[in-house]
Amino acid sequence: KMTDLRSPTIEDLDVLYKIEIDSYPEDEAATREKLDFRIQNANPYFLVCEKSDTKEVIGFTTGTASTQSILTHESMSTHEANGTTLNIHSVVIAEQYRRKGIATKMLIEYLETVKRTTNIELVLLLCKTNLIPFYEKCGFTLVGKSDVVHGAESWWEMKLSFK
Repeated sequence: KMTDLRSPTIEDLDVLYKIEIDSYPEDEAATREKLDFRIQNANPYFLVCEKSDTKEVIGFTTGTASTQSILTHESMSTHEANGTTLNIHSVVIAEQYRRKGIATKMLIEYLETVKRTTNIELVLLLCKTNLIPFYEKCGFTLVGKSDVVHGAESWWEMKLSFK
């Protein structure tokens, strides 16, 4: 196995933030404070991907729980620990490791872990048009165009039900 997933610690924050800002436009990237909040408050929904041999952190998937079954700006901005809907915020791999199938493996393992270890029933995310096939390959179905405005581009909502 080339990579392992593990829970993040506060010591990971610098490298996680660097991967985040290298992966998203400035008006879309999570702030350092948001990543810090998610490490401390939504840890069951935050998994770091590291190389098995060197333990180098090369990516991560993070989300927050919600009691709403649709994605809204509000539901994306909070974490409700008792929620049964998971809103995924970031699925990222460091640039030099992209296009090797690592993100697919990471996301599928992340979803299996969440399904096994939490009470989440529904997973939602927003993506751009070019990533729809990637998320479909990982088991998501297209809901439609999202009303959520985040950054300059328009977004598509996708969902995966565990029920």
